[in-house]
Amino acid sequence: MNLSAFGVEADDFPSIEAHIDFLNDSSRCEKTYYNPAYKPSTYRLTSTEIKNALQLLRVTDFNKLKTEYSVSKTDQPTSTTTIYFGQKKVIIKDYGLEGDYPLRELYKIVYKY
Repeated sequence: MNLSAFGVEADDFPSIEAHIDFLNDSSRCEKTYYNPAYKPSTYRLTSTEIKNALQLLRVTDFNKLKTEYSVSKTDQPTSTTTIYFGQKKVIIKDYGLEGDYPLRELYKIVYKY
């Protein structure tokens, strides 16, 4: 699974690129800022966080999720989540990070906010 959040630094939300490999219980998340005064960083999810994210996905009916979510407020972070199921993939764009269950819970785990 890949998650990409384009941040809004005025709200202290960085840009984050996250790659999670559930088969190998591994992840890599890179946090960057447009402002060079803020240093980029890298972090990994714990094994428990990866298992919690996978559990959220296992109980989700992806046919009921929209492919795009949006809020009416301006200057909000945007997340693009790509989930791979063998040959199939699901892409969800979420302007405002307020999409339906389990998206918000997934963002809290991966983006650590």
